[in-house]
Amino acid sequence: MKKIKQRNGRLPLLLITAILTLCAGFLIVGCGTDPVLKVKDVNKGAYAVDFNNCPGDYCYGNSATDPILDISDKEITFEAMVKKNTGTAVTGAVFSRLNTSSGAVLYVKDDEPTFAMRVGWIDAANPDATSTASYIVGSNFTLVQDAWTHIAGVIANTAHTHTAILDCTTTVMAETPHLDIYVNGDFKNCNTTWGYDVGGVTDPATGPQYADSPGSNKVYLGKIEDSTDANCVDPTTDSECNTLDSTIYQNTNLNAVVDELRLWTTARTAAQISECKDKELGISGGNCYRGDSNLAVYYRLNEGTANLTTDFSGNGFGGTFYYTDSAGAEHSWDASWVAGNGVTGAD
Repeated sequence: MKKIKQRNGRLPLLLITAILTLCAGFLIVGCGTDPVLKVKDVNKGAYAVDFNNCPGDYCYGNSATDPILDISDKEITFEAMVKKNTGTAVTGAVFSRLNTSSGAVLYVKDDEPTFAMRVGWIDAANPDATSTASYIVGSNFTLVQDAWTHIAGVIANTAHTHTAILDCTTTVMAETPHLDIYVNGDFKNCNTTWGYDVGGVTDPATGPQYADSPGSNKVYLGKIEDSTDANCVDPTTDSECNTLDSTIYQNTNLNAVVDELRLWTTARTAAQISECKDKELGISGGNCYRGDSNLAVYYRLNEGTANLTTDFSGNGFGGTFYYTDSAGAEHSWDASWVAGNGVTGAD
């Protein structure tokens, strides 16, 4: 009887030990504060994706069409880590939600980190066509080869004071909303979101405006969305295709390495951007918290294998990687996984 009592006395301890061991690797009901992440990530900052090492004409990733990611009429922030890994100037979309008439995108043009939003309207003189205006803010910063650079583009609806520089006049700073861009946590420039002429047609907006949501609901990594117009044959020449800033085409291959992609449905402050730029977002609270309700999409890009990437925001925007060959056929791409930027893991 004594042995039986000792054995029964150990059972609760063994059971507790087993549960704690399970909770260390998995988050289940009652085991943790983050009900979204099922398997604990152990590759903190270990991997990134090299779009420069593309086996086809261009490579990219995108989320599924569901659930819907609405970015219209609200503040947003796009963030990414980018590394130039060759001597060739980097050009291409980094992280986007942009079609031919609406959305926003974080991109690089000739080594300059840049952010843009786009709005569309029906021209009364030509009701069968949609006119568009792209509002762009450059950073006046040049990527350095083999160095990681953090980029953040913001549509901010709060008037705030920056150093007047480039397009960022005191008038633009007071506009709500307006565009801001940060590089490595430092403010670089701001710009307006209304009043441009496009092909001789003036944007009819009577004041600052937000971006609208593209119709497909997809988030793209490494490209902008394809045009649905049947007259789009050659993206580099046809006006029906999706083109941005006379340089970024829907078939442009981003020749750089990317890591830590984040999309927020709020305007992150300069302090928040600076604090979290070198950290993975964790399960604890604070400014670098991936449970923040304003975090819409979060790709850590730590998988290191195969063609899928997890959305750590918990909102279901997991991504799949593809490449397109010279004939325009799409193929699954086991992304070129390379060493990441080494950000510190928060969990």
